[in-house]
Amino acid sequence: MRYSAENYAQAFLEAVRGKSGEEERRIMARFLAVVKKFGDANNLSKILVAIELVATRQRGGREVVIESAREVPAPLRKELLKEFGANDLVRERTNLALIAGGMVLIDGEWMVDASLKRRLEKLFADTR
Repeated sequence: MRYSAENYAQAFLEAVRGKSGEEERRIMARFLAVVKKFGDANNLSKILVAIELVATRQRGGREVVIESAREVPAPLRKELLKEFGANDLVRERTNLALIAGGMVLIDGEWMVDASLKRRLEKLFADTR
């Protein structure tokens, strides 16, 4: 990438700040043209994720990643989401490697690791 995804994100958010409607659409079109011009169109998904994350942080929110071995049931999802603020960016991921249970990552730091995988690793590490 010619520029980092975070640099693209900051530039984009600065350009659209305070804009709306047709002007915002023109800025988006020019932004995409610049990304293509610099040969970074293949990294557009990374850039979009970075835009979402930078915007969240600018609002005072946190990035929350909930990883679970299976899809989180709706009642449990509802309870989990109550724990986070309206400005937080909550992402859910299914990770079969966890075997069972789940993990919560807030701003890149593991807060809760209640996965069977971790328990098994700890069990086998203790027996060595």
